[in-house]
Amino acid sequence: MSRFLHGAYRTAGLFGGKLCYESQLHDYRSCLSKIATPFLGATGTSARGFTATPRATNKILSLPLGASITEEVEIAGRDMIFECGKIARLADGSVVLKYGDTQVLVTAVAERRLQEGNDFMPLSVEYREKAYAHGRLPQNNSRREGVSKDREILIGRAIDRAIRPLFPKGFYYETQIMNHILCADGTQDPDVLCINAASAALMVSDIPWDGPCAAVSVGADKEGNLVLFPTVQQQEELDLNLLYACTEDKALMIEAGASNNGVSEKVFAAALQFAHNSAAVLIAPQRELAARVSKQKREADLIQPSDALLELARSALTPLTNKVLFDRNIRKNDREANLGAARHTAIDIVKEELAKQGEEEVGQVVLGEAMDIVEGELVRRQIREDGVRCDGRFTTEVRPLHAEVGGVPVVHGCSIFNRGDTQAMATTTIASLEDAQQLEAVVGPPTKRFMLHYGFPPFSVNEVGKVGGIGRREIGHGALAEKALAGVMPSEEAYPFTVRVNSETMGSNGSSSMAAVCSGSLALMDAGVPITSHVAGMSIGLLMDSDTVPPPPPPGQRCDPVGAWLFTLTHCIKHLR
Repeated sequence: MSRFLHGAYRTAGLFGGKLCYESQLHDYRSCLSKIATPFLGATGTSARGFTATPRATNKILSLPLGASITEEVEIAGRDMIFECGKIARLADGSVVLKYGDTQVLVTAVAERRLQEGNDFMPLSVEYREKAYAHGRLPQNNSRREGVSKDREILIGRAIDRAIRPLFPKGFYYETQIMNHILCADGTQDPDVLCINAASAALMVSDIPWDGPCAAVSVGADKEGNLVLFPTVQQQEELDLNLLYACTEDKALMIEAGASNNGVSEKVFAAALQFAHNSAAVLIAPQRELAARVSKQKREADLIQPSDALLELARSALTPLTNKVLFDRNIRKNDREANLGAARHTAIDIVKEELAKQGEEEVGQVVLGEAMDIVEGELVRRQIREDGVRCDGRFTTEVRPLHAEVGGVPVVHGCSIFNRGDTQAMATTTIASLEDAQQLEAVVGPPTKRFMLHYGFPPFSVNEVGKVGGIGRREIGHGALAEKALAGVMPSEEAYPFTVRVNSETMGSNGSSSMAAVCSGSLALMDAGVPITSHVAGMSIGLLMDSDTVPPPPPPGQRCDPVGAWLFTLTHCIKHLR
């Protein structure tokens, strides 16, 4: 690296500028720009045929070292401070958010060259808690942090769900959001702070993003009184804990859990409205921060089919898929195979038509996008006009249900739950309190005595796949089901044991996490664990088409991608979980 920079110094002198012995990075970039000009040409196009996207003027780098730009707002009786320009200056966007004595650093970086073949938004969100943030050493032999813990993965997924919807449709550049906990005072969970900091980091960056968004945590006590930004200690006593992210006028992400007492629908609805109104105050300071940084958003190639291509796709795909999509007599595997064949045929038809019209050849990714859009339009129209979804069922019709317990010897408890082609098999294992899971986190309890682990083997969807470590999706789905059942577990005083539920997905045709809730509840009862109530779970999709909002249909495997919202909701006899 030193030899490379030395070359930059010498070349700068050749162009008549002063030798760049100062440590300012923009001088280096100026030198490198002069070197690159003969190779890229005036238009910035290299011999390899790609266009180099020029970087936006970085006002952050012109700040003196140690200086920063800040905006602050008071919320829940304390100041929340957004700061940029002092730490991680080279990232496309970086913000330090301070709330009390908790500080988080979030950075946002996106590739400038589109990877050929990308047909999705390659967004990765990393959240890390290091022991120094709360003045401790890691409790392992190496005394350093290892792979991401479950809590870190779960918070990363929550941040992802809040910010992903606001990226432009067709923005397929690899993007990474990194969240570091600089210090934690133990009173406020950093998860909600990281969502706000991630939004602010994207706002001050040149990455295309239709933000800002804001997030708050809300709790409700036994009387239904609502608490904004409850402390970690308060959360243990509250009946409802809600994490809510939104824009100024739309909800983006809702994550909630209730205690053994549960909450009524009225209290839950009031908590949602209170959360949205409270989060609105966090929007303005982010806009002000972005305006002061004044970094122009970069140009990006969005993968979107043209209107003419969509018309060709509609005429080719619609007659081939109408019967396959809405015939209830066709099972999942056959439907997927037939739809795949129909898509291939439709793509060939579109290619032939484009060739006849003398149009340029369209890439496979754009053609796939066109087919996805047309398929979504068909599903939406059928639901809106006839109330029938993609497997022929009505929007309020549930698949056939079947459940049984026992049948597997030796294990402490077991169950099998079937909902149509979705099948979950759960087992319960009971052990002493000494076997409780040891936790290392900047906030929260040191141990956990109830665990639900979720598995999703590839055969459950009739696929061949790699079998190795636990994936992030499995950790996320397991935590969702665990949160639903933790509220009905007996107290440690009443039942001094550690309990593990293991739910394996044996077949999946939508909402296997909710099948894990049902099978897990049955397995706990089969093992004799004195839970306070049986818990059932179901996913609910909401389709929105312009101003028309149809009745929310429970989603199927083909319906999930075309919904505007997907809820997973669990409840006992009287209360929401």
